[in-house]
Amino acid sequence: MLIRENVSWTGHYNGPMFEKYADHPPVETWVQGKVTVHPDCSFSSSFQIPEYYVNLLGKGVFFNQGKEFYMLFPGDPTLPMDQQWLKYSFVYGKHVGP
Repeated sequence: MLIRENVSWTGHYNGPMFEKYADHPPVETWVQGKVTVHPDCSFSSSFQIPEYYVNLLGKGVFFNQGKEFYMLFPGDPTLPMDQQWLKYSFVYGKHVGP
């Protein structure tokens, strides 16, 4: 999966997400959300895929002078385990570009 985000100074972001899974053809869809950075370099983020009604909340931490991050999106704990389409998602990100 690759997400190319346009991030504003307010923390709102949007952009295309490209995903390839197993033998399925590549998929491109639009994502959006908001990142809130805390003084200790941790952050929280909303992640939405409007086309599929996905709305996730994640938490993470920046390192390497803010150029890289780790983040975890937990599943929805209010749902029974057999109804959770996402148990969790672990994310590694890296700033590429100017």
